[in-house]
Amino acid sequence: VDGGFGEDGQPLTHAGRAKVVVREAKKGRHVVRLMTGDPFLYDSGPEEAQACAKAGIGIEVVPGISSALGVPAYAGIPLTDKDNREVTVLSCADNVDWARFADDRTLVVMSAVGPIADVAGALLAAGRAPSTPVAMTCLGTTTEQETCTSTLADIVADSRTARIVPPAITVIGDVVSQREALSWFE
Repeated sequence: VDGGFGEDGQPLTHAGRAKVVVREAKKGRHVVRLMTGDPFLYDSGPEEAQACAKAGIGIEVVPGISSALGVPAYAGIPLTDKDNREVTVLSCADNVDWARFADDRTLVVMSAVGPIADVAGALLAAGRAPSTPVAMTCLGTTTEQETCTSTLADIVADSRTARIVPPAITVIGDVVSQREALSWFE
């Protein structure tokens, strides 16, 4: 059963996928919901698991490595080091109060390709330094992976010049400066 599209050929919402999982399980089928990365991070896994629990259907979750962690590693960007101990993972799909993240912690931002101008502008307006290193990695962990490194002040123009497209992971913070020495995959 395709968990991506409904019978009408339209993409399913998270709630729609949860209904498909519950419906198929109630038919007595063994259901495996295969997702990329970790099903409980930036995916519909929690909503589907809650729907199963509500319907009295037992589940087993097999965690994976989220793209939020795996893609920076493939790009040669550690998310922490001896001087940078705090990491925050955010999704641009939500309304984010970027002023809360104007400090020097590492940010891993998902779905930032389209709204990168708004993200960078809000962080700069909130006081984050224009020289803050930024990396955007598209098609991470594939043979087509490409990373654009820049600064918070220049990432909008540089990512467009590099033709960064979704899916991409954006890392903002001093740890990005280690990429030059640690890049091993590209």
